[in-house]
Amino acid sequence: HADAYFDARPQGASVFMLSTKGASSTMARWLAESENKSDLIDDELDIADKQVRQIVFEMVHDAVLADSNLMGNKVLKQLRQVGKLHSRKIERANFAVLKSPDIPSILVETAFISNPNEERKLRSASYQNKLANAILQGIRGYAQERPLLGVELVETSATDQRHLVRRGDTLHGIAAHYNVSLDRLISTNGLNRQDPQLSVGARLRIPRDG
Repeated sequence: HADAYFDARPQGASVFMLSTKGASSTMARWLAESENKSDLIDDELDIADKQVRQIVFEMVHDAVLADSNLMGNKVLKQLRQVGKLHSRKIERANFAVLKSPDIPSILVETAFISNPNEERKLRSASYQNKLANAILQGIRGYAQERPLLGVELVETSATDQRHLVRRGDTLHGIAAHYNVSLDRLISTNGLNRQDPQLSVGARLRIPRDG
């Protein structure tokens, strides 16, 4: 997004996350939707279920807000290297796009389109690329600090070599064919070292440095 204001003087990028007020209204909506899906008949069980769902929601959403804050700070740090910041801290707002109860969410305002200098920059493909890369690097920094369970972040390149696994292929044979070490092949593709399994049709990434 790009900000706009009736005064042409404001400038700089901002990062927003959900406000506490927004979080509470999200909880109310989420609980209502959960309740509508419930088929419980017994009143006592229904009350207990509501309490459990509220506790679970609060635990999950507190963690989501903490992650949103971390992601926002990572992005702000990168944006600072590209241009001016309108605010050096994450701002909080009740935007609908930030209201997902279980997914970290931030809103990036890249500049003030109402500021002539920043409008001119935003028209530049080079500046657009710098902004996009700053946001990307910020998100990558967050993902490296908060990796998804079972997901390993790896650097890839257009020059990476791939091997299509065919029936009869073995890891030893593939490693020998490409002159790479077996351990490197296993680690590059995140395979289980104790029991590495090959699936026909899978694509293995071949490490370039062997």
